[in-house]
Amino acid sequence: GEIFRYRSKHDEAEDLYNHSIEQARRNDNHYVLSLSYEGKARIYLDTIRPDRAEAILKEAIKYREKLNVPNEEKARLYHMLGENLLNAGYAKKAESWLNEAKKLSLPIDETNLEARIYLRTGRLYQAKQFLLNKKAKYPHFEVEHLPQSHRETDILLSLIESFIGHAEEGKMYAQKGIEQGIENESPFVEACGWMRM
Repeated sequence: GEIFRYRSKHDEAEDLYNHSIEQARRNDNHYVLSLSYEGKARIYLDTIRPDRAEAILKEAIKYREKLNVPNEEKARLYHMLGENLLNAGYAKKAESWLNEAKKLSLPIDETNLEARIYLRTGRLYQAKQFLLNKKAKYPHFEVEHLPQSHRETDILLSLIESFIGHAEEGKMYAQKGIEQGIENESPFVEACGWMRM
């Protein structure tokens, strides 16, 4: 399911997650059930459909909170809930869930949620600085992580630079996004790069 999702084959990914949910229910395996709901929710986060993601994400959280799992796993789900709230237009609520995730030792923010909250609330220079700091602190992250659709650092920087009025910088980051999409065989990332261009 994850492989199909990263390749933007969302229908195939959802079929596999649904199959995993059925298997986990049969085996009464709450951990796999939670992971399967998490994967399915990620499809709707990737494609920015917060209405579809909300109930599925709540199922993932419900099962994960019943288990004795590391705080990072709960933080990841709270972070996803924050992202979904941001996608639904609730930036302040999203920020409070991001803070909850941070309290539980959230690892690297792969989806750039904090920068996206700044962007959606008009704090463009804070968003830009957050992303540039992340690139400086984790120089290999952009190369080593899996595609994150519209959330890629360069895709976001392209948008921010354009909003600030820096057309050439915006084009440069858009080009990087296009190249990243092609390199990772992620049509959605590539399309986001072209939209930014």
